[in-house]
Amino acid sequence: MKMKKHLFALLAALLCMVMLMGCTAHAGPDPNKLTGPDPNKLTEAELQELQELFAPGSWYAQACTSYYEGAEAVNLRRLFYDGIGYAGLIYGQCYVTDRERDWVLEQEPAAENYGIFRAPRAAMDDVLRQYFDISLDDTRKMGLDNLLYWEEADAWYATHTDTGLNTVTLTGGERTDDGLLKLYYSGGYITLRPTQDGQSPQPYFIVSNQPES
Repeated sequence: MKMKKHLFALLAALLCMVMLMGCTAHAGPDPNKLTGPDPNKLTEAELQELQELFAPGSWYAQACTSYYEGAEAVNLRRLFYDGIGYAGLIYGQCYVTDRERDWVLEQEPAAENYGIFRAPRAAMDDVLRQYFDISLDDTRKMGLDNLLYWEEADAWYATHTDTGLNTVTLTGGERTDDGLLKLYYSGGYITLRPTQDGQSPQPYFIVSNQPES
């Protein structure tokens, strides 16, 4: 009789074990194991490729010298702080003609001991169209009041002894659902929009540059 009771208990225990194993098998995979890399996060290889756009003195790097929620609000004084070169829209230009220099010194005699940096309207407009997808007239003219404007040359001038050459090191990035790139660096993040064929010789338009939250 005792043996039958032991046998019955053993069978009941085995039955419970089989039932538990069946439940485990049909419970589905552990959700923690389904967590993989974020598909929107940029890879290290992508970041390295994008970093090349932010070489010191590039317009992408200079676009990070002020914060703005829309391209039209970029601070033009900071963007064009060191002027624009005559060939290829290169950032930084301290060469001015004698007439330009004389005019600037009339406005600011102390500039005799400073560098004089030139930003012609046409060149500024080209930079804004290629990199921001807007014209100079589309901007809010932020910071322009802090530059000297000479109507005869149709150019703005800055005088200073330092440089606004900016350095940006990307620390991360992600691709948004609407196809934009958010690139993070120490102090903020810049948002880029891929250009379409024929829109610009540049690969991305600058949408905004905002402080880290």
